[in-house]
Amino acid sequence: MKILELEYPGTWIKLTNEDEEFEVQNLFITIDEGFIEANISLNLFEKANKQLEPEHRNKEFEYRRQRLEELEKELRSKDSDDLYYSKLQEEIPQIIKRELIDKDILPTEVLVRTYLMHAKSFIYSLDCISSCIRKLENYIKSKSEIINILNDLDIYFPNLRDIRNTEHHLEDRVRGIGSNGGKMKVDNIINNNISENKLSVLTAKGEQKTIEVSYETLEKMQKIIQQAINWEVPKKYCPM
Repeated sequence: MKILELEYPGTWIKLTNEDEEFEVQNLFITIDEGFIEANISLNLFEKANKQLEPEHRNKEFEYRRQRLEELEKELRSKDSDDLYYSKLQEEIPQIIKRELIDKDILPTEVLVRTYLMHAKSFIYSLDCISSCIRKLENYIKSKSEIINILNDLDIYFPNLRDIRNTEHHLEDRVRGIGSNGGKMKVDNIINNNISENKLSVLTAKGEQKTIEVSYETLEKMQKIIQQAINWEVPKKYCPM
């Protein structure tokens, strides 16, 4: 497991207004939590990806093949031909599937959904962090400093909010409906497609957008968060 860290130069925030100090403190707590969740989601995404590799899938294939042969022999010795073929078509696939799950060999379909679930969790965590950082504009006195931070968010995460919104409104996107409730002019509706480590979705504007689910992406967010941190001593780290 690989975990990226945030380094805080202190344990309290340097602001003159106590109310604002409390609000900013809570924003950074939420940023911390989102960053940890993004770390966890990324590690689980990588793990699920490895389980989809051929060497892991071969275990499923080999088990299915062997058990099918065994169950076929068992049925031949007990059942008439009609009943044999009926059970073969209806019962045996379910029996084998449940046996695989009991042995923690998950069906490929389940692994693909697990893979996508962790990718989406990663996106949601990054979007939460981004939203909290944007709220800091109300508290950071140096306008040039916050402008640089927001510019970096726009440069490195131009599609983040659009992708997150699509994930939150798939009931519309799968029907080709945009944010205004009207039909989008698109030839193909492609959502939650992952090529290598890039998640692709159809946004509310009818455009196909992608984001990379990777440590490189998390490192970009890590650097942006570090820019926004302005605390006093003593030093602390997240996760602790």
